Amino acid sequence: REPAEERREHEGEQLDLALACIERAATTPPVPNDAVPRQCFFMTLAYVQIRRREFDQAVNTLKSGARHAPEYARLDQYLNYLALAYENSGRIDEAIETYVTLAGGLNDISLEPSEHLATLYRQRFGTLSGLKEKIEANRLRARRKFFVDDHLLNIPAPDWSLKDLDGREVKLTDFSKSVLVLSFVSAGVHNA
Repeated sequence: REPAEERREHEGEQLDLALACIERAATTPPVPNDAVPRQCFFMTLAYVQIRRREFDQAVNTLKSGARHAPEYARLDQYLNYLALAYENSGRIDEAIETYVTLAGGLNDISLEPSEHLATLYRQRFGTLSGLKEKIEANRLRARRKFFVDDHLLNIPAPDWSLKDLDGREVKLTDFSKSVLVLSFVSAGVHNA
């Protein structure tokens, strides 16, 4: 036999063993004070499925795992695996959107798409027109979510009232339909 055939067969055996190990680990009941990060097993399972060329299963594993462990779904590795699985299962538009999400993430400071994304985008649309704009729009969405949306307090402010500069009483509820900017200025304290 050819050495390449033997390597493929050996790799297949190793992937079968890896699949059996991850499936066994995922179904092992937790014990008290279990420090094993079970919620990230789906990443390893998806990796093995991708290597075994089981791309549709990998997509399902990644999507299901992300629902149960959303903190792992934000990782670059997760997005790489998902894009790769989409691409190899023929779901090119979803692959492009996932690669764009990865390219426009918080960690990337360049608007330049990866060579792979540019090639895939050009094959699909015939041009790179609009790709940088998609990446920038995704970066802005990611920054807004991370720096703004995740930190907004969505609770009503207590109602209060005070006197304005003309001596009229003003309440917070008077401005409930408006954007309100408050500026607090120290009047200073004088000791007599």
